[in-house]
Amino acid sequence: MINFNKNLFFNVILPRISFYAGDYNLGVILLPALGGLIVGPIIYKFAREAKGHGVPEVIEAVHRKGGVIRPAVAFVKILVSSVTIGSGGSAGREGPIAQIGAVFGSMLGRIFFRTKKYVRLMVSCGVAAGVSATFNAPLGGAIFAMEVLAVGGGGLTSAIPILLSAVIGDVVTGGLTGFETAFLSPNYIFSNIGEVPIFIVVGVVFGILSQIWSKIFYKIEYFFDDLRFPEPFKPVLGGILVGTMGMFLFNYGIMGVGYEDIVAAITGRLGLQILLMLGIMKIFSTSFTVGSGGSGGIFAPSLYIGAMFGAATGLIAQYFFPAVVSQPYAFALIGMGALFAGACRAPVTALIMIPEMTGNHQLIIPMIIVSTLSYFVSSIFSKSSMYLVKLEKRGVNIKDRENVLEDIQVKEVMSKDLEYVHPDTKVSDIMELMMKKRHPGFPVVYHSKKFLGFITIYRLKGIRKKERENMLVKEIAYRDYPFVSPDDTVYHALNVMVKHNYGRIPVLVKKNRSFYIEGIISKTDVINAYEKIMV
Repeated sequence: MINFNKNLFFNVILPRISFYAGDYNLGVILLPALGGLIVGPIIYKFAREAKGHGVPEVIEAVHRKGGVIRPAVAFVKILVSSVTIGSGGSAGREGPIAQIGAVFGSMLGRIFFRTKKYVRLMVSCGVAAGVSATFNAPLGGAIFAMEVLAVGGGGLTSAIPILLSAVIGDVVTGGLTGFETAFLSPNYIFSNIGEVPIFIVVGVVFGILSQIWSKIFYKIEYFFDDLRFPEPFKPVLGGILVGTMGMFLFNYGIMGVGYEDIVAAITGRLGLQILLMLGIMKIFSTSFTVGSGGSGGIFAPSLYIGAMFGAATGLIAQYFFPAVVSQPYAFALIGMGALFAGACRAPVTALIMIPEMTGNHQLIIPMIIVSTLSYFVSSIFSKSSMYLVKLEKRGVNIKDRENVLEDIQVKEVMSKDLEYVHPDTKVSDIMELMMKKRHPGFPVVYHSKKFLGFITIYRLKGIRKKERENMLVKEIAYRDYPFVSPDDTVYHALNVMVKHNYGRIPVLVKKNRSFYIEGIISKTDVINAYEKIMV
């Protein structure tokens, strides 16, 4: 699909819209803009989860939704990510294939298993198979699924199916397209112990660079989120910016995935100035593409940025220490792993996958040094990876620690037999109802189940008896009462109740900018759920 769209946009459409100003083809600007014009409305209409790089949505599904992902997401993701990348948008195919694999894993998991633990495991298997196949890196794909998704628990019970899925994914793809490595690399070797201090410095520098990459990316994404412009057409604006950059650097990988230019950096075909410029430009082109609402991954751009800055670092190190650094372009490989380890907090994935993708296993020692240091330095500046920042912005807090209540959704244990009061009920009548039902509070709901707020016995304290006769519930109900959604986990609901010190909270769904009540969940419901799953 990516190749089809790339041929369509660059070989069919571009010749028909070409207009030269000197050596620059102004028609290039329109290609990613046209891609954005196609992608934005499709995402907005059919599957908003397909927006962006995809991995955060998979992580959320695994940790908060029991591994449940809508099937439509896969088919929309295939279409919009291939158009985004094929039209010249700067993004990778790792995020899309991870999300697509996760969707098929989720579908199969729900068909064959009842327990959400195994549905989540199947999601991880789908991610491992997809990433393994797209990079011809089975071990790296498996480690990526385990490290980034942080499924945890189960030991070998979890690891074995993930590893098998990664191997099968790689074998099937290899049988169809061949088993070539993702990047052709010279056989660089680590032979001079004097390079170790340089590797230490590189690890620290790339830990800082990974944070710069992450900060710029999300600053631009937040800019587009807050921009007053029709949501479906924001990718067009990002496409114009990317196309303008790509027009000036047309054959250097600023548009598209950029694999060919990663190889150019690894094999020493690029000079210092162009390496630095390309590293900087890729940061902005990817941020404009994905941040504006396009669909594509950040793994490949991270490798591209790391390769450019890594090769540049190697040339600088050779300039100052010519007797020590004899293979400056080997630092391109090291930079690829270091930047990804710091930005995405996946050091083990980095040091396993980079040698697999390049066929060069001679640099494991320097890879361990730089990836580990980059990870720790990056962790000092930020607690979250690039994958988790997006979720935390939406208020989704992902914990690596397992909890049995994370396998149960609120809709499975909530009370659907609702007892609620109408907003026009007198406060005096509420007092009698609380005494009769022995409930300290009730949701305040219209007959259409539209939620207004919550009334508790503590809210009634201090109101005189005479005032209660003439006062309506809607005048004193809590309008910002905490709530959860049916798809949230019971563990999340318990945390909300503990945080706000409430024994029961409403379960709400949003429809047409209003909230409607679906049920109530209490601490008693949580205890019953725990007892049920532990039996």
